[in-house]
Amino acid sequence: MEATGWLPHTTRAALSRLRSSGQVLARSKREDGRTAYRIGASEAV
Repeated sequence: MEATGWLPHTTRAALSRLRSSGQVLARSKREDGRTAYRIGASEAV
């Protein structure tokens, strides 16, 4: 959200749209405890 300036609901909608279009999203935790998503990873966690 910080990188794009998008609101939380807009960011979640974009991620949902990517998933529904068949993109693979990998989720991981950062050192500060926040969640990070990567597009096109080999497998989702």
